[in-house]
Amino acid sequence: MNTELRFHIIHGFSQLQEHIPQLESSKVFGVDTETTGLDPLQDKVRLVQVATKGNPVILFDMQTIDCPTRAFLRDIMSGTAIKVFQNAKFDMKFLHQSGLPVSGRIFDTFIAGNLLRQKSRLTRFGLDSLVQHYLDVDLSKEQQASDWQGDLSLAQYEYAARDAAVLIPLREAMIRDLQSEGLMEITKLELACMPAVVQMELTGIHLDLDRWQRLGGQLERQREVAAAELYKNLRRASVQLNLFGEDTDTSLNLDSQQQVLKALKEQGVPLRNTARNQLAPLADKYPVVQQLLEYRRATKALQAFIYSIPQAVHPVTGRLHPRYHQMGASTGRFSCGHPNLQQIPRSKDFRSCFVAGPGNKLVIADYSQIELRVVAEISRDTTMIQAYATGQDLHRLTASLVASKPIDEVSKLER
Repeated sequence: MNTELRFHIIHGFSQLQEHIPQLESSKVFGVDTETTGLDPLQDKVRLVQVATKGNPVILFDMQTIDCPTRAFLRDIMSGTAIKVFQNAKFDMKFLHQSGLPVSGRIFDTFIAGNLLRQKSRLTRFGLDSLVQHYLDVDLSKEQQASDWQGDLSLAQYEYAARDAAVLIPLREAMIRDLQSEGLMEITKLELACMPAVVQMELTGIHLDLDRWQRLGGQLERQREVAAAELYKNLRRASVQLNLFGEDTDTSLNLDSQQQVLKALKEQGVPLRNTARNQLAPLADKYPVVQQLLEYRRATKALQAFIYSIPQAVHPVTGRLHPRYHQMGASTGRFSCGHPNLQQIPRSKDFRSCFVAGPGNKLVIADYSQIELRVVAEISRDTTMIQAYATGQDLHRLTASLVASKPIDEVSKLER
């Protein structure tokens, strides 16, 4: 046992019994896990650390604990006490896969850190950064990447215990700031959302690879057709005089903005650059511009989605398991990665490749103009509130006011 930080390692129920009263009477737990890897679908939990205020940290060795100890730990994870995590989503996924699903009240210091970033000015929300800022303590993460599969060292046990113990005072410090900033309600909403995010990531979604490959073939053919038309129509740009005054064919790199811009200008297309916002208005007048847009659309779809997303199919489940990040965008919206399914093109060709398993259906649900409704609620703008109260289309109403015309004469483009 560490003289600075007390902890007990539990292998069986006989060792646990003397600590049961402190665990059953505690209203707040600091919970952490040490795992053999980062993938909850393949790797395992080695340690589950449970800290209570003023008591030794209890380290459950998941390789050796018996059934009664596991049952007690399962009750703790689903009990009424507040479970404090750092990056709770990671631990909750592993605990769920270990038969220890977490329910009840949860506090995540990572989520709280994100909510408090305007006040703290922090840009990183790892445990070491948060502890340094809120508790003025340097927290070593040296053992984080060590091997957690075999015999564990004293340094590893100390590291594991400290990461759980520090969550108790860290939560107390962060709650004070959340209260002072008026962020308690939004904190409750974000934390209540977390179990659903955990299940979304664990469940994943099925990709019909055969259909995906057929779509890839179609896009490759579209790219080839567009490229052939571009090479034909921009052929003057790929010819130059050599030293003897003869024409020499040089390759035109359709992915080079500089070369394409030069070739388009030689065709009389008035452009400053080849950004989409420059090209799109000219597509109807210059067929070569439309061909370039088609080439880029197909190329982007192939590179960003067709070729990369199948590589993320999990070898165990055969499904995609993207990571969803609460408040991942600067606006507070979710972001997504590994792979980023939020950016999948809206076309039916793409969306139809994501299918439900046998006996299930995919259901689409979306809030109607949710951001504007929130603005109306916060601003108390009478025009907006009246529009929603009477079932008007706020976008169409706004366009009618801006264009000074009756609402029933507003065009789709104006809306």
